This record gives sequence, C-alpha cells and structure tokens, in this order.
Amino acid sequence: MLYDFYVCGSVMISDLNSPSNLWPEVFYFDQNSYNRFSIGCGVKEYNTFFEEVFLPWLENDPMSEENKLLLSDSVLSIDDYLILAKLLKWAETDISQTNEITTKTTTGSKKNQFIRSKVLNHTRILKVYNYLMSLVPKYLQTHDPTVISLIFNDNQILNCYSKHLGYKNDLIPFTSLFNITKLIHEKKRVREWKILPISFINLMEFVMRIITDTYFPGNDPNDSIPARKVLTREDVQDDFTQRTDIILPTKLTAEFVRGVIHIVMADDMEKAQDPNVEKLIFWLCLLTFQNLTESDIQSLKDDYISLLPFIFKYNKTRKLATLYELEKQLDRSQKGQTNLYYLRKYYGNALIEKESYKIYKEWTKKSISKPGPMFSVLGLLNCLEDSPKIELNIQDIYEVLVEGFKISNLELQNQISHTLSMLIDRYGQFNSTHHNKIYEMMVVEKYIFTKPFNPKQMETYQLFVSLMTSKPKFALEKIENTISIVGNGNFTTFLNQILMHPDIDREIRKSKNYKTIHHLLVNHSKSSPENNIYLLEYLMAHEDKQSLVSMASFLTTCINSNKQSVTRDAHFYDTLLKYYQLISNNQQHFDIFEKTVRSFTKNLESDISLNLEMIYPYIRTKKEVTYLMNQIKELLKEPSKYIRLCKYFLDFGDYTQLITKNLEEKVRVEHIKPSVNQIMEIMIGLKNYINIDALIGQNLISIATKGLTHHNYYYYRYQRRSEQLKIFINLISGILDIETYYIQWFNELIKLDSERQFKLTENSQWSIFNSIHTKLFGLYHSDGLKPINYKTPFDQPIEPIHQYITSHFIQSYNLTLSKLSFEQLKMVYIWFKPLQTLPSSETTNKILEQFKLLKDQIKRLLLKFIKQEEIKPLDFLFDSKLTGFSFNLDIQEQDFSSSTPQVQNLLVQKVLRYLYQDERVSKQEYLEMALTSKVFFNETCKIFKNIPVRFDNAVSRFKISKWSFFQGSLYHLKYSQLSRFHYDDMENVFLQLSSLNLDTNNFLYLVKQEMKNLKSLTVKFNGYGNKINFLSLLNLLQFSPNLEYIDLNLSKIYDKPWKEITQVINELSNLPNLEQVKIRYTVDKSKSPAKTTEFLPILKRLEEIEKAANIDNNGRKLIIKPYIEHPNIYLQYNNKNLMVPTDLEDGHSYCYGLIIHLYLQKLNFISPFPKLQKLKILSEYNDVNILTTLFENSSVQSQVTSLYLKVSYFTSTYYEIDTKILSLTKLRKLTCPIYTHPYDTELNELFKIANSHPTLKFIKLIDKFSLISRDKSKYNIDMTNISTGDFISEYQSPLFIRYK
Repeated sequence: MLYDFYVCGSVMISDLNSPSNLWPEVFYFDQNSYNRFSIGCGVKEYNTFFEEVFLPWLENDPMSEENKLLLSDSVLSIDDYLILAKLLKWAETDISQTNEITTKTTTGSKKNQFIRSKVLNHTRILKVYNYLMSLVPKYLQTHDPTVISLIFNDNQILNCYSKHLGYKNDLIPFTSLFNITKLIHEKKRVREWKILPISFINLMEFVMRIITDTYFPGNDPNDSIPARKVLTREDVQDDFTQRTDIILPTKLTAEFVRGVIHIVMADDMEKAQDPNVEKLIFWLCLLTFQNLTESDIQSLKDDYISLLPFIFKYNKTRKLATLYELEKQLDRSQKGQTNLYYLRKYYGNALIEKESYKIYKEWTKKSISKPGPMFSVLGLLNCLEDSPKIELNIQDIYEVLVEGFKISNLELQNQISHTLSMLIDRYGQFNSTHHNKIYEMMVVEKYIFTKPFNPKQMETYQLFVSLMTSKPKFALEKIENTISIVGNGNFTTFLNQILMHPDIDREIRKSKNYKTIHHLLVNHSKSSPENNIYLLEYLMAHEDKQSLVSMASFLTTCINSNKQSVTRDAHFYDTLLKYYQLISNNQQHFDIFEKTVRSFTKNLESDISLNLEMIYPYIRTKKEVTYLMNQIKELLKEPSKYIRLCKYFLDFGDYTQLITKNLEEKVRVEHIKPSVNQIMEIMIGLKNYINIDALIGQNLISIATKGLTHHNYYYYRYQRRSEQLKIFINLISGILDIETYYIQWFNELIKLDSERQFKLTENSQWSIFNSIHTKLFGLYHSDGLKPINYKTPFDQPIEPIHQYITSHFIQSYNLTLSKLSFEQLKMVYIWFKPLQTLPSSETTNKILEQFKLLKDQIKRLLLKFIKQEEIKPLDFLFDSKLTGFSFNLDIQEQDFSSSTPQVQNLLVQKVLRYLYQDERVSKQEYLEMALTSKVFFNETCKIFKNIPVRFDNAVSRFKISKWSFFQGSLYHLKYSQLSRFHYDDMENVFLQLSSLNLDTNNFLYLVKQEMKNLKSLTVKFNGYGNKINFLSLLNLLQFSPNLEYIDLNLSKIYDKPWKEITQVINELSNLPNLEQVKIRYTVDKSKSPAKTTEFLPILKRLEEIEKAANIDNNGRKLIIKPYIEHPNIYLQYNNKNLMVPTDLEDGHSYCYGLIIHLYLQKLNFISPFPKLQKLKILSEYNDVNILTTLFENSSVQSQVTSLYLKVSYFTSTYYEIDTKILSLTKLRKLTCPIYTHPYDTELNELFKIANSHPTLKFIKLIDKFSLISRDKSKYNIDMTNISTGDFISEYQSPLFIRYK
C-alpha cells in the first residue's frame, strides 16, 4: 500500500495515477520534508523495483511531469554509482541523434528526451562527472531547444567539464556546440526555438572555456604541458606581428575557427556588448591567422567577411585618461583598425573597404535614434578613418554623426566627439550648418560647459577645441564668449589649446584687435594662479621675459598645493619646466624647479601619463640632479625606473660619485628592510656602468640573508627561493676579486657559529650560504653538471675558493653523526665536487679519519651519494684498504637481447612496477614508457591489475577500450572512484576488482555473479540506519568466495542496524579463504551503557569464528583484529544530557588496537588488554596522571608493538615521555604526526629516546603542519638539524629505519 502521508504539493500520492504497488515498503518518508528518509526493503526487492517498476512508470505513466519529478527526487536521492549507471543507460535510449541541424524529431521521441534529461538534471547526478561523457554529447546532437535549455540551465555542465575535467574534444565535439549557437542565431525569431537566457549565458561560458584552452593550452588541470598566459589586447596591441608566444604548438583547423566565428555571430547586434564576444573577436583577428595554413586562411574568407559587422560593433574608441594622452595619441590606430590588419593583408584592402561601406550604407539608410546602432556605426568609421571612401562621403558621415550627437547618452556623446574630432582634424570640410548645430548643442542645448568639469567627458571637451580651431575666424569673433565658456578652472586648459593652435595663433597676431584680445587674456590669467599656469604656454609665446619673471611668485603658490581640482598632468609639468628654463638665470628661481619636481614625484605613481623621461631634458646642473635624486629615491618601487634615471645622468655628465653615494645610503638603510630585493636588482642594473664591486662584496652577508628570507612584494613576484637565488647570483657574477669577498663571507659564518652547530633551518645563514653556493657553482645534478674547470660566472679561477672553503670547514667541524646529521654530511660532501684535487694531505686524512667513525649503513649511503653526484675528489673513500670498509657500487649489466621472451617480459614488468611505485616519476613519463612497444603496453596492463592505481585529486576520466591500460581490469578502487569510468564500463570494472573500498553512504547494488578476483574488502558506511547497505554487503560477501581480508569500519557514530550487521558477521564464517578481519568501533559517549555494549555480541561472535576457522581449516590461520576508539567528550556536552560514560571495559579483552583521545577523558586504563598490540593517542591531556596510568598498564608495557603519538609530547620533561616509551618492551614502530612549526627540539628529543630503545625499528613522521598551513613552502619535513642517530631515511622519505 502507499504511504498516505507522502504528499506532492497538496495532492496525495494515491491521486496521482501511480500503480497501487509502486512504493510498498520500499521507502520510509520524512513527513516534514517529503523526501526519502531510508530504504526499508532488501537489496533484491529494491533492484527489482528500480528496474522493473520505477523506470517504466517514469517513462509511460500519464502523470504530470512535475509530479513525476517530485517523486523521482525521492527515489534518486542516492549516490550509488552502479544504480545510477542503470539510470544513465535508460536515459541514453531513444535519443535521436541527427547530423543535420534541420532534421525534425517525433513528438514522442522529444518527450522521452525531455523526461530523461529533466530527471538527470533534477536529481543533480551531474556531480558524477564521467556519466556525462556520452550522454550530454548525444543530447546536444538532438538540437532540441528544450533539452539544450535544460542542459545549460545552471552551471553544473560548466563546473563538471571546465573546472574538473578540462576540455577534450572527444567528450563534447566543438562542432556540436558551434552548430547549436549557429542554430540559435538562425532560429532566434522562431517561437519554438527560444533558448532560456541563462542557458545561453552558461553555454557561452562553457564555449569560452573551450576556446580559451585551445588558444592558451596548459590551463587544463589534467594537462602536463606548462600553462600559457592568457594574453589580453593590451599585451599584444603594439607588437602582435612580431610575438612568438602567439604561435601555438599545433595549427588551428579551419573548422574550429569557423565554429568560433559562428559563435560570435550568435551575438545580438542590437544588444549591449558582451565581454566574452569582444575577447573572441580579438583572438580571431589578432591571434588566429598566425596559426592557420595559407589554404585554411583563404577558405575562411567568406566567414571573416561575415564577421565584419561584429568587429565594428565591438570597436570601442580609445578611452584616454588625460588631456596629455588625448593630444599625444589622437592619431594612433584604434582597436578596429588593428582587428582588420590580417583581413586587409590576406583578403585585400579593396574588398574590406567595399564590404564595410556596404554595411555602413545598410546601417544608415534610416535615421538612427538609438545608442546601440550608433555605437556600431562609430566602430565602423574608426576602422576606416584612412579609407578614401571616408573622404568621398565625408559630408554624409558628418550628417550622421551630427544627428547622432542629439541622442541622450553620455558614453555615446563621448565616442561621437572622439570620432568627429578625428575626422575634422584629418579631413576638415566641416560645413557651417554642421558646425553651428554642434556649437549650439554643446554651448546652449546640452549646457556642457556650465556643468562642473568632468574628466569622463574629455573627448567632448576636445571636440569643442576641434570645432573652434577648424574655423579660426569664427573663433576670433567668439573670443570673449569662448573665454567665458572655457576660461574657468580646468576648462582653461582647453582655452590654451585653442589659443596655441597655429591657425588661431596666426589669426590673433594679424588681427587689428590683437592688443585688446591679448590684454583680455593677460587679465584673465591673473584671475587665479591656476589660470596663470593653464595659460602659461600662451603667455610665454606672447609676453617678454620681464613680464614672465614678474609672474613667478604668483603662480608658484598652486604648483604643489593641496588643491585636488587642479589638473596636474604631463602638460602641466612640461609647461612649468619650460617656464623655469626660460626665466632662470644662475638658478635664481630654483623654488619653481623644487616645487614642480616635488609635485611631479608626488603624482608620479598615480598618474599613468607621467614618466621620468619627460623631465630629463630640463635638468642641466648638479644641483638639479641632486635634488631630483633625493626626491625620487624613496618613490621608485620598480628598480628599472631607478636604473634608467641613473643611466641617463651617467650619459649626461660625470655623476658616478653622486650615484654611488646615493646607492650606498640605500644599501645601508634598505638591507634591513624587505626591499633589499629591489636593491639587488638596482645594483645588477648599474654594475656594468659604475664600479660597485666593493659595495656588493662588503654587503654580501646582509644582502644574502635579507634577500632570501623576506616575504614582501618581491616574495610574490619571486615566489620560490630559486628565483631569489637567480637574482643574487646575477648580482655577484663578474665581480672582480670575488675570492676575497666570498672567503670573508664564509669566515664570518664560521665566526658566528661559535657552537659549531652548522644549522641548516630554512632561513639560517648556513642554509642561505649553501643554497647560493650549490646553485652558483652547479654542484647538484638538478642544477646541471658543469666541467671541473668551470670559471664563470667569474672571469677568474674559482679553485682557490673551493680549496679554502672545504679545508677550513673540515678543520672547524667534526664530520660525524654525533655532531652533524646525515643530511648535513651530504651538504658538506657536495662542496668538494668542483675540486680537481683535495686542498692538502691534512684535509684528506681528516676526512678519512672521520669517515671511519661512521656506522656502516651511513658509509654505504654516503658512498652512494658520492657516486650519484660524481664527487670525484672523494673517490678515495671507495678504497677499502684506506677505509677498512668494502662496498661495491658497480652493477653488472646483462645482455637484454640474449634473454628469452619470458625473461624479457618479467624484467620489463619489474622495472615498470618499480618506476610506477616511485611517486617522483611523472604520469607523462610513465605513459611514454608504457607506449614504447606492445610488450611494454601488455606488461603495464598487468601492473594495473596487480597493484593499486595512484589516482590524484584531479578528476580523470576513463573509457575502456582495447588500448586502455585498464583493459584487464584494475587491482584496487574506492567505490567513489567508479565515477571516473564511463557508465558502460562501470559494472565490469567493479566485478573484476581484486581490492575494494566501499566508501559510500548508499550501497544498493545487487551483485549477481561471482567476484572471483576480490581478495580485499574495506567497508565504511555512514548509513544513518539504512539497513539496505548491510544487506547489500551481505549479498556481496555471498558472491566473494576468495576474500582474504576484510576491514569493517563501524567507527562513525550513528544508530546501527545490529541485526543486519550480525548477519554480515555470520557470513564471514562461510568464507573459506578469509585470513584477517579488522573491525573498528567508536564508543558513543552520548548513549547509555546498555546501548554502547551492543557491540559486545559482535566481538564475541568474531572470536567464535576465529577459533572455529583455526581449528577446522587445515592450518589456515584467521586473525581477528578489533579496534576500539574512545572519542573526545567536549565541554559543551558536559551537561544533564550526557549519559554516564562507559569505557566498554568488557570489550578490552577483545581489543587488538586501542584509539583514545585523552581530552577530558575519565577512562579506566587499569584493567588488562590481553590482545592489545597497537596504541593510538590522538590528542593531548593536561593531566599527566591519566597518561601515566595508561603506560603503567602491564598489557601496554608488554604487548604494544606500534604506537601513534604526537611529536608535541616530546616538548618538555612534563610528560616524562622518555620513561614511558622505554617501558614498552616490544615496541617496534613509532608514528608521530607533526602539527606545529618549528619542531627541531621535539624531533631531536624523539630520536634521542628512540636510539636508547632496544627493540624500536621504525619511526614514521607525518607532516600534518603543511595541511593546515598556508605556507606551501613547508610541505617537507626539514631534517637538516636533526640528529637521527641509528635511524636512517633515504631520499627524504618520512620513514626512518634502524639498521643494526
């Protein structure tokens, strides 16, 4: 019967035409949320219901789609991948795949497509990324607008493919996407072909990601190639024809480019500009032709001609920030002209102009009254400003622009102003009718100059200048009116422009009213200091020197004032410096220079129109140079600017002493600041122009220490130490007498290290020296081997440097493990590499003497290191007669070709297996090896079948074929990793596994055939009472006859279905090959003692199974390993709701592994643990008595072989951890997580205790600090200052082994 309380909206299920037996005892529903709460039937019943009842009902029942979807949400709120694979196979059927976009599908077929796609979207299974690999492409090929809208209804597609998978053409062919956009464009006026706006936006975002990854490969997280920077127009605007970084590794195809063009053409010409479309146009026009063949370029001619209207629409006029830029850059090419560069080159200028003019005539045949179309016209005109057609039709164009100026839109007004100014200045012929209309609109109708000055209207103000200068007589007639219009505040700068135009100046000078006009302008300039400066250029052209001098005291008051409204652009400073030069005599008016330079430096970084080079020509004397240097030295954040300044004045005169002194002051002050990296770059830039060797040499230690430790602006620029090293090495390269300075540095380090600790922590001075020394001389293979007689980067012999450093270090330090760690020894040994011979017999004897004192395992490791790094001067240590130690590293090579095929295959597999398990070997390298030959390929497939696959965090996806490494199945998978496989392959992969981890909340799949390969099973359900998980597990066990190992994790705290769990436990007795069972349980402190003891019957039953199996099974030994965890009891739970805590004392007799949190625990550690072998302490407790009680337990002392303990326990003597560790008489392995940094003290204490323990064999360190730290440079545990004694780790492994 149906559950009457399940409601769809306000309608009961019984009213929804459902089969009467649709939901019997299948689901329990939450009455409040109307969602499935749990499944209340067996696994066989559920699978039958799903396949034979639910899917047919979903497709065939006449119930409304809305109600079906509501019910489906209940059924499908699961994440069982194998069940969902069935759903996807169902969804894939009846998809009408058409190659022609015009083909129609039947109504029934469309409906089925809609239901299937709606269910998939509605149930949010798109999180299972690889289910999409076939399904979505097939849906897209239906060209059904409803389905397409649904697919791109939200960003799930974009997130799945772009963010996690990257774009691969075999997943969603690009042709499908551009066909859809083309169809949307063609059908946009057809009612049935309306795509939801949000769907189109998401489609475009997805397309943009695909195109971006094609033009700039390497941004896909799964790609192994380096990422390429996504170039902007500003990056390539000026040199796109010369740049090599535009060239792609492989050519683009004509089909792909045609697709991108059609995507652009899906844009609506009447709508606002879309930034993504603008990007595509930029890429199509500037970054594409270089990556096409000549024949492909010609085949795309019609497509690119069709693109012209969109190029024009997206051709914005250049937005100029200041008047100075406006003046200087007015005649520079616009975006559209650049966009047309390759179109003109390959398709001919005549064709482009002909087609463009056709478009212009089409657009302007009717009066334009809206901003959108007018913007497009402007874009077209700016593209064709040099065209003869512009000049031939200039009056018609002026008419269009003048009419467009009437449209009320500020941005449009600016762009029309820009275009009109450009055309008037270039072609003139602006007739009186047009002139008067614009003048009236600007001055009278729009009140442009009666409103406050607005920097965003610079183009409009500039149009007024062009208007006046195009009619000099008109301008002269209106001079008084013009002064009143543009003679106030910042507008005065435009009055000055008008006056200084050659035609206007000529007209004024020859006018009979010259004196009157001039007197009017002089009086106006006296109205304020700002006006005086704004008109200063005019005054210098018309006034005598005496008059100009008399203005000095008046105008200087506003040069460096705090008035924010004053326009202080490049023209402002340029005019003032010209004025200073004109009136100064023996630097009488130096205050003008001072104030101008001070104001200039104050605005230098905030105003992009300003640059230092513009004031260089006005600086002539030493006093001026000195003042400028003092003003700008604190402001130059970029070393390149300071270097250019110094180089200029070095060329101008002999300012070496001044620059050196200034640089010395910067080094003295800045070496204690983070900006020391800037100092290094400045010195690098200047050392070839002035001799600063002594300055560099004398400050080596301070520059190195600060330059390689500070994390500042330059830390982000040079994120890695290697980049900082390059700067320092570049600095000291080529220094004369480097030997003296380098040895001084080395001696200073020895002097500072009075205790001879040779500390190599991350930022210690020895660490910095070693980093520089090994990198500078290329000592490691990773830095590239250099010849022994290598002399660069110094043009002098370097042998004396290495002779001195090695001999003095050997005399000063004791090279034994009692004094230095194994890592420290390796670092010292590498210093000998560049030597041709050892410094002296005394050095040789000292090395030999100390080598003999080392333990044999350390000797072996050091000799391997010497061989690996080719440290020739230390080869004498291989002489057993000298060392008394014999160790042969020579490997006898076998003739591979003489082996039988079986031996060859075995050797190949062994080599590949070894390399595959080495995490340092990249996936790309492994792939290349595996594809070397058929033998290598087949042996690789065997490896995947016999060892676990290393899946990284990136989401990979697999389709199994005859050329797949997984064709022979895999060894191990987590259940969640099935989502990486195509749903057609998922079930087969699952059934062939040898090892399985059921890491899921829902395991509903019904196994129907034997899983013969399955030997290892790990189970961790978070089922929250869902019995079907354990019933499904029971079914799985019944089909797994060869299972040898099972790990059942019940540690998650939730109400467990003990009846079903007991059934699973009983089934273990029927597994004939079972060798080991691990079962994990967490005591729930919030439950009553009766509830927490529900686990005891499970332990008792397992013990029975163990005894029975070991008696009956012919010597086969079954081991049961129960792990019991006692979790934290947090303070907030210490209230009346907390049950009386129990420590599950009865369970101690079964406990193999004990996991405890000592925080606020009241546990009984007195009773024995007869089977205890593993102890894990997860947190600290400030009551040392509890810890003491635990370690005094006789079971712990006599049985524990493995201990997990935080490194922080070794901090002090408070815990007396040494005696506690030493009391564990059978301890073999110690695992220590590190949560804090630094940790040198704790680790040294740990290894001190470990070396005293008689049975301890292994120590494993776990870097937990890196997981919680934002500082990604500390991922590896630094052992350089840790004395590990007998415990040795090769290749910086976190596992340390004691060799005896």
